[in-house]
Amino acid sequence: MPFHITVHHGPTYLLVVGTGDARLCDLVGLVDMAASIARLKTYTRILFDFLAVDAQLSSADQAELVFHAAEALQGMERVASVVASDSCASVAASEEVARQRGLHLRSFSVLLAATEWLSQREG
Repeated sequence: MPFHITVHHGPTYLLVVGTGDARLCDLVGLVDMAASIARLKTYTRILFDFLAVDAQLSSADQAELVFHAAEALQGMERVASVVASDSCASVAASEEVARQRGLHLRSFSVLLAATEWLSQREG
């Protein structure tokens, strides 16, 4: 199934939804696009919805994606990603790496939980 990206502009965060089969290059492009839009529209928070993405990434690919996201999304207040529950274990390790690189990333398996976290005020 082709990879598709949909962008939704919210009042407090940018929502980027991916669907279909994705390769590393597709996900890197999605991150770059989201970073550009967020900066142009002055969003400080981004939500990536990957629930409908089928990405077969190796451990090396996963690490490369996290390193790239940490660099591309530098300065974002909060970044949330929503992934299928069977992907949560591998994403949790990536989340820690992203935090070590300065990205305030948190992963969820439920979209509502992610939106609630993004909507919270810093404090």
